Amino acid sequence: MMNKTWYNLLLDVMNKGTRSAPRGQKIVELLNNTIEIDMKYPVVTWSKRNMGYRFMVAEAAWILSGDNRVNTIAPWSKEISRFSDDGISFYGAYGPKFIDQTLYVCKTLMADPDTRQAVVNIWRENPGPTKDVPCTINLQFLIRDNKIHTVANMRSSDCWLGVPYDAFNFTMMTATIMLRLRQLGWDKLELGTLYMNAGSRHIYERNFKQVKDVLDSSENDVDFTTPAFDPYTFRDSEHLISHLQALRDLDDWNRDEEEKKWKCTWCKKSNMTGDPIETNYLSSQFLQVHIKKHKAQELGFQPTGVQLKEKKGSNGKGYVISPFTKRY
Repeated sequence: MMNKTWYNLLLDVMNKGTRSAPRGQKIVELLNNTIEIDMKYPVVTWSKRNMGYRFMVAEAAWILSGDNRVNTIAPWSKEISRFSDDGISFYGAYGPKFIDQTLYVCKTLMADPDTRQAVVNIWRENPGPTKDVPCTINLQFLIRDNKIHTVANMRSSDCWLGVPYDAFNFTMMTATIMLRLRQLGWDKLELGTLYMNAGSRHIYERNFKQVKDVLDSSENDVDFTTPAFDPYTFRDSEHLISHLQALRDLDDWNRDEEEKKWKCTWCKKSNMTGDPIETNYLSSQFLQVHIKKHKAQELGFQPTGVQLKEKKGSNGKGYVISPFTKRY
């Protein structure tokens, strides 16, 4: 599970890492570090991390769309704009590189399922001065025993800020390859292992206290659990992108810190009452539930049957909803 992998990584870096200060910023780091992640469970849900799930799905959709513009990702992050050199685009954006090479990767895998040549290059050769040197060098896709595995080679990997989002993004990129292979006739693959190799796996000193809070907390201190992610939930890669974008664009998803759950403020404003909704994380059913109540005509989705758990929200108003909750 992603939570356990991430927790153990934080522990290893804090206990075994050595000190360094690239660009004058103090870190502890492990050199030439590898972690393995089951791509069926790519989401960090540790409560103390306070993940930005809305940004998580927004960034994934942005990458899969081949985008590199500031104004199409900045609304979901307060910090990301500062990494642009000109305020218009990002020099090191993954999306354009990934999209340009997906057809090559798929054709290479179709021609030889055992190939070792299905590689997407992310690195920019001879990069000049820039605020956005890509952290990832390349992604290699390997199919073994009918499972698609991904090897992500990174020059630099921030355990606190980067790993939780990178694991999700690399999984969505793998899902895209898997869905495009299905369009070419290969439709019986499964998600395998994500191997994240990093030249420097590090934690910044400014995040030490936050990391300690996670390490001191219980393994049960999570926002929610997730069932296995299956890319074949979606018709094709465009369907996956549109779903991520729709999750990103849901009205107002505010986190109730006291309850540690997510609530739809549209429901609260309308004084509607209801029950927590059962949903398969990243499934179209989640959208259908919300749209069935509020936005069916606006977004043009057709609702399907859903199951509700018989328990009111803490204030008796509003559906207590998470886009990544477990099946009851």
